[in-house]
Amino acid sequence: MSINILTLEEIEAITRVSLKNNFPLFREEHHVDASFLDPQMTYFYIGYNENPNCIKRERLESRTQFSLNVFLPTTCCLLYIELERSQRGKGLGWSLYETVHDIARKLNCYRVRQTPSGGFFKEGVMVMSRRDYLLQRGYVDATDTEVELMLQ
Repeated sequence: MSINILTLEEIEAITRVSLKNNFPLFREEHHVDASFLDPQMTYFYIGYNENPNCIKRERLESRTQFSLNVFLPTTCCLLYIELERSQRGKGLGWSLYETVHDIARKLNCYRVRQTPSGGFFKEGVMVMSRRDYLLQRGYVDATDTEVELMLQ
Protein backbone atom coordinates (compact mmCIF):
# COMPACT_ATOMS: atom_id res chain seq x y z
CA MET A 1 0.00 0.00 0.00
CA SER A 2 1.36 3.37 -1.02
CA ILE A 3 1.26 6.19 1.52
CA ASN A 4 0.77 9.75 0.35
CA ILE A 5 3.26 11.87 2.32
CA LEU A 6 1.87 15.32 3.11
CA THR A 7 3.53 18.52 4.25
CA LEU A 8 2.53 20.16 7.51
CA GLU A 9 0.93 22.94 5.50
CA GLU A 10 -1.21 20.42 3.60
CA ILE A 11 -2.26 18.72 6.85
CA GLU A 12 -3.23 22.07 8.37
CA ALA A 13 -5.14 23.01 5.18
CA ILE A 14 -7.07 19.72 5.23
CA THR A 15 -7.94 20.37 8.87
CA ARG A 16 -9.13 23.92 8.18
CA VAL A 17 -11.28 22.84 5.21
CA SER A 18 -12.88 20.08 7.30
CA LEU A 19 -13.57 22.52 10.13
CA LYS A 20 -15.02 25.09 7.73
CA ASN A 21 -17.28 22.51 6.05
CA ASN A 22 -18.43 20.63 9.17
CA PHE A 23 -18.21 22.80 12.27
CA PRO A 24 -20.41 25.93 12.31
CA LEU A 25 -18.45 27.63 15.10
CA PHE A 26 -15.15 27.54 13.19
CA ARG A 27 -13.55 30.89 12.36
CA GLU A 28 -10.42 31.45 10.26
CA GLU A 29 -8.61 33.05 13.20
CA HIS A 30 -8.87 29.82 15.25
CA HIS A 31 -5.62 27.96 15.89
CA VAL A 32 -4.76 24.85 13.84
CA ASP A 33 -1.45 23.12 14.38
CA ALA A 34 0.33 20.07 12.97
CA SER A 35 3.68 18.49 13.72
CA PHE A 36 5.44 15.33 12.65
CA LEU A 37 6.16 12.74 15.34
CA ASP A 38 8.45 10.51 13.27
CA PRO A 39 11.10 11.04 10.57
CA GLN A 40 9.07 9.09 7.95
CA MET A 41 6.27 11.71 8.26
CA THR A 42 3.59 9.00 8.63
CA TYR A 43 2.88 9.69 12.31
CA PHE A 44 1.80 13.20 13.21
CA TYR A 45 -0.17 15.40 15.59
CA ILE A 46 -3.05 17.72 14.66
CA GLY A 47 -4.48 20.22 17.10
CA TYR A 48 -7.41 22.63 16.94
CA ASN A 49 -8.22 25.32 19.49
CA GLU A 50 -10.69 28.17 19.19
CA ASN A 51 -8.16 30.43 20.92
CA PRO A 52 -5.90 31.89 18.20
CA ASN A 53 -3.26 32.79 20.81
CA CYS A 54 -2.92 29.35 22.40
CA ILE A 55 0.44 27.72 22.88
CA LYS A 56 1.01 24.55 20.85
CA ARG A 57 -0.82 21.58 22.41
CA GLU A 58 -2.17 23.75 25.21
CA ARG A 59 -5.48 22.66 26.73
CA LEU A 60 -7.45 25.58 28.09
CA GLU A 61 -10.34 25.30 30.51
CA SER A 62 -13.72 24.94 28.75
CA ARG A 63 -12.63 25.76 25.23
CA THR A 64 -13.62 24.17 21.95
CA GLN A 65 -10.66 22.06 20.91
CA PHE A 66 -9.40 18.66 19.82
CA SER A 67 -6.09 16.81 19.57
CA LEU A 68 -5.34 13.95 17.18
CA ASN A 69 -2.47 11.58 16.54
CA VAL A 70 -2.55 10.16 13.01
CA PHE A 71 -0.86 6.89 12.07
CA LEU A 72 -0.86 6.63 8.26
CA PRO A 73 -2.27 4.79 6.50
CA THR A 74 -4.77 3.37 8.98
CA THR A 75 -5.73 5.16 12.16
CA CYS A 76 -6.65 8.56 13.52
CA CYS A 77 -6.52 8.55 17.33
CA LEU A 78 -8.70 11.17 18.99
CA LEU A 79 -6.72 12.11 22.09
CA TYR A 80 -8.89 14.92 23.39
CA ILE A 81 -12.10 16.67 22.38
CA GLU A 82 -14.02 19.39 24.13
CA LEU A 83 -16.83 21.79 23.35
CA GLU A 84 -17.07 25.06 25.27
CA ARG A 85 -19.71 24.74 28.01
CA SER A 86 -21.94 27.52 26.66
CA GLN A 87 -22.25 25.65 23.32
CA ARG A 88 -23.20 22.24 24.74
CA GLY A 89 -26.64 20.70 24.22
CA LYS A 90 -27.06 22.20 20.74
CA GLY A 91 -25.81 19.31 18.57
CA LEU A 92 -22.49 21.04 17.99
CA GLY A 93 -20.49 18.38 19.82
CA TRP A 94 -21.36 15.73 17.27
CA SER A 95 -20.46 18.13 14.44
CA LEU A 96 -17.01 18.46 16.05
CA TYR A 97 -16.74 14.64 16.02
CA GLU A 98 -17.87 14.64 12.37
CA THR A 99 -15.09 17.12 11.63
CA VAL A 100 -12.56 14.65 13.06
CA HIS A 101 -14.10 11.86 10.96
CA ASP A 102 -13.83 14.04 7.84
CA ILE A 103 -10.17 14.85 8.55
CA ALA A 104 -9.43 11.13 8.97
CA ARG A 105 -11.16 10.30 5.67
CA LYS A 106 -9.24 13.01 3.82
CA LEU A 107 -6.00 11.57 5.20
CA ASN A 108 -7.11 8.13 3.92
CA CYS A 109 -7.40 6.64 7.39
CA TYR A 110 -10.10 4.01 7.70
CA ARG A 111 -10.76 4.26 11.43
CA VAL A 112 -11.01 6.75 14.27
CA ARG A 113 -10.12 5.36 17.68
CA GLN A 114 -10.35 6.86 21.15
CA THR A 115 -10.45 6.07 24.85
CA PRO A 116 -13.65 7.80 25.97
CA SER A 117 -13.92 9.24 29.44
CA GLY A 118 -16.43 11.34 31.29
CA GLY A 119 -19.92 11.82 30.08
CA PHE A 120 -22.98 14.01 30.01
CA PHE A 121 -24.29 15.55 33.22
CA LYS A 122 -27.56 17.07 34.30
CA GLU A 123 -27.73 18.81 37.66
CA GLY A 124 -24.40 17.26 38.62
CA VAL A 125 -25.43 13.66 37.85
CA MET A 126 -24.05 11.72 34.87
CA VAL A 127 -26.94 10.80 32.60
CA MET A 128 -24.83 9.04 29.96
CA SER A 129 -21.18 8.06 29.68
CA ARG A 130 -19.24 9.27 26.67
CA ARG A 131 -18.58 5.61 25.81
CA ASP A 132 -22.32 4.86 25.66
CA TYR A 133 -22.91 8.02 23.62
CA LEU A 134 -20.29 6.97 21.06
CA LEU A 135 -21.60 3.40 20.91
CA GLN A 136 -25.06 4.81 20.12
CA ARG A 137 -23.48 6.90 17.34
CA GLY A 138 -21.89 3.94 15.51
CA TYR A 139 -18.62 3.40 17.33
CA VAL A 140 -17.83 -0.17 18.40
CA ASP A 141 -15.70 -1.62 21.18
CA ALA A 142 -12.09 -2.00 20.04
CA THR A 143 -10.44 -3.00 23.33
CA ASP A 144 -11.47 -3.00 26.98
CA THR A 145 -10.92 0.77 27.09
CA GLU A 146 -11.09 1.97 23.47
CA VAL A 147 -13.86 2.44 20.93
CA GLU A 148 -13.48 2.95 17.21
CA LEU A 149 -15.48 4.05 14.22
CA MET A 150 -14.77 2.34 10.94
CA LEU A 151 -15.04 4.97 8.20
CA GLN A 152 -16.86 4.41 4.93
